[in-house]
Amino acid sequence: MPDYLSVEDFKLKVNDDYLLSALTDNARTGDRETDDDVIEAALDDAEGEINTRLAARYEGLVPFSTPPDLVVQLTFDLAYCLLYERIMEDEKVAKRREKTESILTNLATGRERLKIPADEPGGTPPAATPTIAFDEPTTPLTDAMGRMKP
Repeated sequence: MPDYLSVEDFKLKVNDDYLLSALTDNARTGDRETDDDVIEAALDDAEGEINTRLAARYEGLVPFSTPPDLVVQLTFDLAYCLLYERIMEDEKVAKRREKTESILTNLATGRERLKIPADEPGGTPPAATPTIAFDEPTTPLTDAMGRMKP
């Protein structure tokens, strides 16, 4: 069961029933049903990758009990890319994946840092040399509300 982003929140961010059904149609039946289990598996995989990449840098905090907004956005982006890559190659999705991977690498190495609430169990965020804190994560494919752009 995903902890950082629910299946329902993922579906709200995509906001396109046809795309969701295409991304989750393992049997390639073409029906317009969305398979929540497929989305859940992608979210679990995304969270696993994020936790693995950030575990050493954010020891004692990962997995996050209250994930920072950027972690939620990265979870969405990575899960979306994982689902999309299952059905076809797309340059925009590949660039989105590269950007997500780059941010994760920067977070893991300390070039960027997460904005973690002071009351988060496990301590305070690690100190790092020149850092960038993200208040509102954006991606080329989402609007200010986090919904997919047409």
